[in-house]
Amino acid sequence: RHFTIYFIQHSHTDIGYTRPQTEILPDHLRYIDYALDFCDQTDTLPDDARFRWTCETSWAVREYLRTRPASQIERLKRRVKEGRIELTGLFLNSSDLADETTIAATLQPIREFREKGFAVKAAMQDDINGVPWCLADYLSGAGLEFLNMGQNDARALRPFDKPTTFWWESPSGNRILVNRPEHYMFGNSLGILSSPETFGKALFRHLGEITAKGYAWDRYAIQFSGYLTDNSPPSTTACKLVEQWNKTYAWPRLRLATISEFLTYMKKNHAAELPVIRGAWPDWWMDGFGSAALQTAYARTAHADCIANTGLMSIAAIMGVPLNKYVSELQEQITDDLAFYDEHTFGAAESITDPLCENSVVQLGEKESYVWSAVRKNRILREEVMGEVQPYLPKPEVPSVTVFNTLNRMRSGTVLVYIDNQILPNDKKFRMIDNYGREMMVQPVSSREE
Repeated sequence: RHFTIYFIQHSHTDIGYTRPQTEILPDHLRYIDYALDFCDQTDTLPDDARFRWTCETSWAVREYLRTRPASQIERLKRRVKEGRIELTGLFLNSSDLADETTIAATLQPIREFREKGFAVKAAMQDDINGVPWCLADYLSGAGLEFLNMGQNDARALRPFDKPTTFWWESPSGNRILVNRPEHYMFGNSLGILSSPETFGKALFRHLGEITAKGYAWDRYAIQFSGYLTDNSPPSTTACKLVEQWNKTYAWPRLRLATISEFLTYMKKNHAAELPVIRGAWPDWWMDGFGSAALQTAYARTAHADCIANTGLMSIAAIMGVPLNKYVSELQEQITDDLAFYDEHTFGAAESITDPLCENSVVQLGEKESYVWSAVRKNRILREEVMGEVQPYLPKPEVPSVTVFNTLNRMRSGTVLVYIDNQILPNDKKFRMIDNYGREMMVQPVSSREE
């Protein structure tokens, strides 16, 4: 078969695995700088051999657009428009701890990119073994066409016995085109950064294997990194190999590409032939979060608090309350904190072999810090919004409690209220009456001096 093989270079964003979380962002910002330089340096090569780069997460790109000078942003805009660099839509490689509200909030950079003139067509999640089913709705609803899942099958099952491209359908009937390639650094294991002889032997062996399993197409996508490591900087080494290979062999033709280039071809030429999969795709890698049960419990509470706070902010808007800029900024910070805890990396590379080494200890401490930051900021945000809403509430002559139902349906439940002694002295008997005159059930839970 006359294969055309797309080699897609990216850096797998694994926050804290190779170095502490706080050191990873500067690395990934520099990688975009390198990618722009490498595009310049390979402009004179044959088109197939020119350096191309896919930004795996939107997090690094968002920070790049906010912090780099205008000249760099213009360079990036030009390379994205040319198809040499691709921006993708998922904030981080997230675990199943993330709830639907947080996932929706972390898609906001897509809008920010488009407002700045950048196209976004694809989402990319690597390493993780599954992805929330709501993304079939969310990504298509955000105007994205493709999802690429470069899974790692260590300690987990990987769907399909061969690389597969398919339509993933949500319960509502929305679809997105998904590619399930081999491991996200499979190209490195084939030797894309080695000699043509070493690479050729491994490539032909692999093509024989997938053909025997029934891989049906003459186009095929393989991911790789500039070096065989997570959080890897980009490299131009593959450019030389592709140039030499295509001068030597008629086929397989090699091409350095972005993920959308491959999936655009599949959609244009094989859309009707691709299978439709309607089913959940759960993640298997949740055991790390089980090793931090207290922090994970507070993370889940913080997710619920986010829903409540968002509902409260909506109620405030309906009441005509103009929320200040600080509240919006605080809300984004909370979303980021939760996203960084929900992110799939739980433990440094040495966390099992050397759990007390500096990287292991620092990684865990920084990972857990995101939870406590989200918990603290959630409570500050709620108090901020309550302060904005307070002038709009009725003020009876007796002490009163106003309860906001922040969901979009009627519901029952308990409410925990802290009441100062100067509002309700502890030596007085009291009853709580609802606005219909009915006495409510009250139970003291705990007390403090004040």
